[in-house]
Amino acid sequence: MSKKYLLLLGAEQTLRERAVVAALQNFPGEIISIVKEPRINRNRYFHHCLQGDPMDPLSSLMAIQSFLETNPGQLQGVVPCNDWTLMSAARIAHKYDLPSLSFETIKLCRNKFAMKEKFLQFDLPIPRFALFHSLDELREKAKIIGYPLVIKPKDFGGSGGVVKVENEGQLISAFDHCEKILNQYANVFYVSLGEYVVEEYIHARDEISVEVFAQRNKQTVLAVTDKYLSSEPWFSEIGHVVPSIYSASKKIHEISCAAVQALGIDKGVCHVEMRITQSGEIKLMEIGARPAGDAILDLIERTYGFNPYEFHIAAWQGLSIDECKISNKEKGTSAIAFLKAPIGKIKTIHLPSYLPNYITSLSISAKVGDISEESICWRAREGTVEFFWKDSVDKGEKLTKHIETAEALSQEIFIMHEN
Repeated sequence: MSKKYLLLLGAEQTLRERAVVAALQNFPGEIISIVKEPRINRNRYFHHCLQGDPMDPLSSLMAIQSFLETNPGQLQGVVPCNDWTLMSAARIAHKYDLPSLSFETIKLCRNKFAMKEKFLQFDLPIPRFALFHSLDELREKAKIIGYPLVIKPKDFGGSGGVVKVENEGQLISAFDHCEKILNQYANVFYVSLGEYVVEEYIHARDEISVEVFAQRNKQTVLAVTDKYLSSEPWFSEIGHVVPSIYSASKKIHEISCAAVQALGIDKGVCHVEMRITQSGEIKLMEIGARPAGDAILDLIERTYGFNPYEFHIAAWQGLSIDECKISNKEKGTSAIAFLKAPIGKIKTIHLPSYLPNYITSLSISAKVGDISEESICWRAREGTVEFFWKDSVDKGEKLTKHIETAEALSQEIFIMHEN
C-alpha cells in the first residue's frame, strides 16, 4: 500500500504547535515539515523534517520533490499555518493538483493596499487609506487622510513597523521607524521594500479578532477574541481572551464572513481583525488567510472543546467538516498574556515560587544577557502566560486580570542590570 503524506508549513512556529497535534490525530499517514536547519533543535513530532526554506516557494517545492523521489507515496495535502508559507503551499499544491487558495486570493491577502481596495468594492466598513513609497509622498497622502493616522509596511505582519502619527511633526521619525523595521526583515520574510500603507487612525474602545472557517463557499465564525495592545504609538499585541465581550454580535459575524468572501478565501481557518469605536461602529482592518498566531486557536480549543486546526487541515485536503463539531458552548474563559521585562539588560531570571491554579502555562523565552526593548512589535516579548477560568467571566466587562498578572510576574521574574 502506498504511503500517504501531509505537508505542514509553518506549524513548527512557536504557539502554533497544536496544528501538529491535529494532523497526528486525524491524518492517516506521515506528517512532513520543511525547515531551514532540520538537524538543529529538531522537532520530533514530525515524521520527516526536510531541509528547505518554507517561505520560499521554489525551495519548498524542490524539497518535497526530492523527498518524494526517494520516498514514494502520495502527497495528499499541503497546509500553510502562517502568512509566510501561503505562496509556498499554493505552488506545491498547484504542482501536485491538490486543493489550495488561488494565487490571486493569496496576493490580495498579502498586500494590505490591494486588500483594502477589494473591501471598498464590496462596500465594507474600513478606514481611509492610501499607498505611498517615500516620505514626500507620505506628506501628500497625510494631507488627504488627516491626523492622527497610522503607517505600516504594505505586506508585513506582527505589528512590525506599524506606528501612529499624531501630527506632521512626527512624520519623519515614524517613517524612519517603519522603513528601518522593513529593511531589517525584508530578506527574512520575503516582503516588499519601499512600499507602505497610510490609513486613518480609528479611535477605538476595543480591538477584536474573528476566526472564520471557510469551506465550499460557506463561512462560519468559530470564535471572537478580545485583543489587548501595547501603549500607542505602537500596536503590539500583549494579550488575548476567548470568548470576547462581542462574541454574540451578529453584525461582527456578518462583516467578517462578507470580508472573507470578498477576498475569495474558500478554504481553511482565517483571521479577521476589527476595531470598535467609542460609538460602537465596527471598522474592518485586515484579514490573514491563515489561522491566528499567539496561541489564539489554543484558547478557542480550551474554551469550546474543539481544535480549529483540525478544520483547517481538512479543508486544505479538500475534505468536508461536519459543522456539528463546531461548538459555541463555553467551558470557561481562556486567555494569554505576554511577559515584558523592564527595558534594559536582563541580569537574572527568577522562577516564581507559586502559580495559582488558573495559570495553565508559563513559558520564558528570554535569557540572561538579553536586551529588553519597548513593546513595539512581536519581537519585544520575553515569554507567555496562559490562563483558564472554568466559570466564564461577565460578558459585559472586558477581562484585565491576565494582563495584570503577566505584568506582576514580569517584575518578579526579570531582574535587570542597573543603568
